[in-house]
Amino acid sequence: HVYEDLVKHTDLFKHCDVAFVRLMASKFEVCLCLPDEILIGHEDPVEEMYFITRGNCGVISKECKYLAILKAGQPVGHIALLKGVTTRTASVVALEYCELVRLDCKHFNECLEQYPDHRERLANLAQNIEKTYKQVKDFNDYLSNLTEHYDLPKVSKGN
Repeated sequence: HVYEDLVKHTDLFKHCDVAFVRLMASKFEVCLCLPDEILIGHEDPVEEMYFITRGNCGVISKECKYLAILKAGQPVGHIALLKGVTTRTASVVALEYCELVRLDCKHFNECLEQYPDHRERLANLAQNIEKTYKQVKDFNDYLSNLTEHYDLPKVSKGN
């Protein structure tokens, strides 16, 4: 399938059975987003996940801070789907014209029903990825606090 490589090159799905990846990819729907279009809203119900095929998206906290920039080849909304939570904890917005493929929750669960051993493995991987995201966020918060408490010199090119 045309999107098979997209899925099997992501950290989350690279160790999955090829037939599982093919089945997932066969259920994708193509989506197009305009710049500044909200793909996922904070507290939206968890109904799908996406893979970015072209463009960049920003992940924004409920406090309106950028948490990450996602680029082509990366999944979007997969952690919430795999954890089984019901509402989103952050928003995702297109930073430019984007093409994505969408996999709804129903189709994803149908894939997992055919490959039940993948459910627990993917949930564990998602949990590890979420821990890593939290560590990065905590570190960024730490750095932000440092700049507030210390008079650090501004760095510019040529200095």
